[in-house]
Parts: sequence; C-alpha cells; structure tokens
Amino acid sequence: MPKKCKFILILVLPISAGSAYAEMANDLSKFNKHLDNEVLEFAYRQKLTSSNNQLSIVKPSFYPKFMNCEDISFESLQTKRQHENLSISIKCNKPKIFKARINLRVKHPSDYYVSKKFISKGESIDTTLLSKEHDFNPQKISNRINKLKDLTNYVATRDIEIGNPIMKNDVRPIIAIRRSERVNVTLSKSGFVISTSGKSLGNARLGDSVLIQLDNNKTIEGIAVDKSTVEIKN
Repeated sequence: MPKKCKFILILVLPISAGSAYAEMANDLSKFNKHLDNEVLEFAYRQKLTSSNNQLSIVKPSFYPKFMNCEDISFESLQTKRQHENLSISIKCNKPKIFKARINLRVKHPSDYYVSKKFISKGESIDTTLLSKEHDFNPQKISNRINKLKDLTNYVATRDIEIGNPIMKNDVRPIIAIRRSERVNVTLSKSGFVISTSGKSLGNARLGDSVLIQLDNNKTIEGIAVDKSTVEIKN
C-alpha cells in the first residue's frame, strides 16, 4: 500500500499585534475569540479549503502563552489530500520565539430538498417546485432526500408543508403497472411496432422489469415505460 504523500506549505501572514493584543491581555476570552477569528480568516484567505466548507477549531489550550506576543504569524501545514482536516502552526516571533499547532475540522455541506408548495398525500412530486438547501450536520440530514433523481416518478405518502424538507419516508415510487392488470405490450423491430396485450404478473415502477403473461399463455419479460404499457426489449 503506497504511503500517503505529505508536504508543508508555508504561508506566513504577519499580524499587527502589539497594542491590539495588549488591550486584550486582561480578557482571555476576548483574546481567544480574536485569535480564533484570525486563524479562520487565514485558512479561508489562503484557500486552504473551499469557501463552501465550514471550519471549526479543535480548541487549543496554549492560547494564554501567546498573550504577550508582539508579533504573530501563521504557517499552513497541509497534506496532499484536499479533504482532510487542516493543521495550522501559530508562531510567536517576539519577544520570544515559539510555536504551537492548531487543528481545524473541515465540514462539507450536504444537500437536501424542500418543497416550495404544499404537496398533498398521493400527489406526484414535481421536482421543479423544490429548492435545494444544505446543512453541515450529517446526522441531521441522514433521512432527507439529497438527490433529485430519488424523487422522479414518486408520490407523497403524507401531506408536506411548504418549506419542509423531503424525508425518505415522505415519498414512494409511482406504481406504473400493478399485478393482474391488463397491459399493452409493444415490440419494436426493424422499424415496425408490434402490439399485443397481456396480464401483469407483478407490480412495477417506471423503468422496472415485469413479467407479462400473454393471451396465448406465453410469459415474457418487459420494461414498464408508461402506465399500463410494457415494452419488450429486442
């Protein structure tokens, strides 16, 4: 198994500390918040991750020793893989030189869909009337529909209010062919279309395969292409 290749990208961003930090020297919480913001701004400004991603700091315990620094700079420590969490080195340049590492968690947005209109139970889902939203909490959105193709040819299993996210158990596939239903059967061959009829031996959604018993009792397999229509693939 090949070893992970790493490199260090050094991007130094001086901070005009001096009096600004001195003014915060008696307020540790204010100092911590200020330095947190500097770290995050540095990461986004240097494009260490996408602006669509959310960064959070794994809280360090070393901030207090930086309160007397007159000059602080950052160095990015980045792996070759772009989707891993980030590490940034914070350096005190004077009066005494020392470094510490800050780890940042990278959260990637996940899409989901909400309804722009009221959808009644049993109503077909119109994907043009949905809007895409995103969230950074994967557990929160794990049961939400995140792909439009998952809503094509689906109907609502309950009423869905405007602005509500579409949950996986809110929809079910449209049944195009039902068991024991009489269906039209078509076969296209050499530019000709041959049509007959038969009885479905099972339920099928659009695009699903289904067995059909023809009027001569022969059983064939086709694809549900429309309501009550099955196409035999040559």
